[in-house]
Amino acid sequence: MRDWLHHKIVRVTAIALLALMGLYALLLLGLQLYISGNKEKLLAELNQKLTTGLKGDVHLQNVRVNVWAHFPQVEITLENFTITDTLHHVPLVSIEKIFTRVALTDVLGKRINVRAVTLSNGFVHIATDSTGYSNKYALMPVKSNNAGNRKKEVFVKEVELNNITAISEDAVKQKHFEILFQHATASLHKRDTVIDIRLRERAILKGLGFNLAKGQYLLNKSIEGRWDLHVNTATKTISFPASKIDIDKHPFELQGSFTLDTAQSHFNLLVKTKQVGYRQAGELLTANIQRALFRVNLLQPVDVTAHIEGSMASGTTPLVKVDWATTNNTLVTPAIAFNTCSFTGTFFNEDTLGQPRTDGNSIITLHTFTGDWGGILLKGNNTIVRNLEHPNLVFDFASSCSFPALDDKFGLRTLRFVKGNARLQLQYNGPLVADASAMENLSGKLVLQNGEVHYEPRNLTFSNCNGEITFSDNDVEVKKLQCNIGSSKFTVAIQGNDIGRMASSDPGKSSLLCYVYSDSLNLKDFKSLFGKPQGGIERKKSKQNLARAAFRFDQLLERGTFLLNIKAAYIRLNQFTATNLDGTMSFKHNFWQMQNATVQHAGGNVSLKGNVRQTGNAEHVLDINTRLQNVDVRKLFYAFENFGLSGLSYQNLQGTMDMTANVSLGVNYKSALIPNSVNGNIFFSLKDGALINFEPIRRIQQYVFKDRDLRNIHFAELTDSLLIKEDEITIKRMEVQSTALTLFVEGLYSMKGNTDISIQVPLSNFVEQKDLHEKPKNQGVDRKVGPSVYLRAKTDLKGNIKIGLDLFKKLRRKDRDKNKT
Repeated sequence: MRDWLHHKIVRVTAIALLALMGLYALLLLGLQLYISGNKEKLLAELNQKLTTGLKGDVHLQNVRVNVWAHFPQVEITLENFTITDTLHHVPLVSIEKIFTRVALTDVLGKRINVRAVTLSNGFVHIATDSTGYSNKYALMPVKSNNAGNRKKEVFVKEVELNNITAISEDAVKQKHFEILFQHATASLHKRDTVIDIRLRERAILKGLGFNLAKGQYLLNKSIEGRWDLHVNTATKTISFPASKIDIDKHPFELQGSFTLDTAQSHFNLLVKTKQVGYRQAGELLTANIQRALFRVNLLQPVDVTAHIEGSMASGTTPLVKVDWATTNNTLVTPAIAFNTCSFTGTFFNEDTLGQPRTDGNSIITLHTFTGDWGGILLKGNNTIVRNLEHPNLVFDFASSCSFPALDDKFGLRTLRFVKGNARLQLQYNGPLVADASAMENLSGKLVLQNGEVHYEPRNLTFSNCNGEITFSDNDVEVKKLQCNIGSSKFTVAIQGNDIGRMASSDPGKSSLLCYVYSDSLNLKDFKSLFGKPQGGIERKKSKQNLARAAFRFDQLLERGTFLLNIKAAYIRLNQFTATNLDGTMSFKHNFWQMQNATVQHAGGNVSLKGNVRQTGNAEHVLDINTRLQNVDVRKLFYAFENFGLSGLSYQNLQGTMDMTANVSLGVNYKSALIPNSVNGNIFFSLKDGALINFEPIRRIQQYVFKDRDLRNIHFAELTDSLLIKEDEITIKRMEVQSTALTLFVEGLYSMKGNTDISIQVPLSNFVEQKDLHEKPKNQGVDRKVGPSVYLRAKTDLKGNIKIGLDLFKKLRRKDRDKNKT
């Protein structure tokens, strides 16, 4: 009995279900036939219904219904659906195809549940123009006059978008948001006032413009990922937890919230990513921020965290804070590049809290920076770039490096850093520029340790350099720098002024004042100063922008003004020695000036003024004004190797000399005297003079005074002025009163073999025997001396000076004839 009953219930149930299904199918078939037969009428009624339900103008071009494709659900397709505003009649919604599926049971309850809606090929464009007119009113429903006629709530469970663009822009608030959904699917679940949305999308962000004057974020960037969105209709907020999203084909993690309430609109967005390219990350930000960030570049990926928050109200700019970190990266700046860099960094667009968030109030900070600049390891804390409208850079770097590394980086043509070590501290506070004007704001300290530097243009090598150099924006100072040039050792102090002109077009106006002291100075170590100037080192063209700064520094060394104050306890050059040198010189390009120099030499004092002019690649002209006081003439002649005189030696002389000389002479690149280059005049006074074993005087005894001792002749004061022209000395008539005899000498002494000197020997010498114990006294060159014997000293064919009788006074007659003409 029970089995039979069971089978009967089954049969009845099955029959009922089949009947219901049949009835349902008949209803659907009837619906299909009715719609097909009354399509135009239904379409018109639907357009009318939609238009009266919304404030905008709604138009639907076509409706297609298929009851069998997704049975038991009904497939409805709306084609070319548009909503336009009533003022400008411009579409704010335009969808080519809207596809949905519903079951009849879904519309029988209090809420209409739509299983799925698919929108394909179209756009939604909400806009507010510059006058404040907005088209969003067109989407608002028209209030019904029938209060009892409540409309059913419609809830869509799934939404699919294909090639749909969503745009929201406000010309008054200067905002623009645009996204193209290439493909997106969303499943919706409602709990009280919260709608949970699971969204999967593949889209292109056309830009997020919170303030168009500052640019747009995420401009034309692809986005692909899954989101868990929570929409609270009561609080008007949209939020999402940390979500894995690919932006521009790189993985990011995004978390945020948006409050859409007009009274308190606000958003908060947190973005994180690892190992993203520096430029790729920067391109997600606005163009203004990009211009600031891209003044530098990082070649390897970085880790980035960005926090963006702010109001969505009119004219507001969000607060942007971007942090990044990297290790072993390559940092390229407008001036130089750093390898193996490690640092953390921050961008913040509210440097001064409470002030407007503008580029001028933005800041970039590099924390705990370390980097290698081609062998120069730099370390620094808080490298800062402020005011991105007119960027100002502040840094403080410290480094230890080798001289060769400095040489490679600076690339100077004039200086070559050969060997040694240096400790470098650099501070900068000035504009972020890529030229030599940056030097105006650079300061620091350079400590040299056992360095060797070669100055190429003059072939000078500074060895064993130890000391400290400090420099500021416009000055440089060196204290107790010790170095050697050859065998000469120095202690140097330098004060540089107006160094900022190095960055200008006229670095020649910069000046350096040098104070130099040496215990022992060998002038031979400096003979290369008179050498042929070298062209400098041919450097490879730098790929970085230090080339201009290096060129300016080379120009400073070559064309700047150097003032040198030098003191030396002892100086020497070949046989010349002196003590207590104290002098001031200035060097400017190819012109050197000795303003004043004093030295003690040969028991007396020597003062010197003059200048040196470079007239060619191999020649210098020396203009000298010198004064000698109480100088031992024997030591003087010994020191200067007898002044090139072939017949007179320091061994033949004795006495104390005073002399004033104005002489010009030429020196070649070997520091040798240029023939025919000596010109000038000399006035001298020789006191307590003696002529010892002077062979030309002793030859006089071939003719006269054979019974007198001419080997050691003491003189009265010898005074005369000499005129030098092209290596030939004109001797004015000079009185020689000695213990041996009285003479008068005049004529020409020539270094070119043209010597022709007249010697007048008064006959009184033969009748008046000189008292060897009586000190000779001058009587005057113009006094009457009575009858005389005339001798003539001339250069013979072998270059030796020969003295013979001048019976007819030919030399004196020739001079008188010359004076007449």
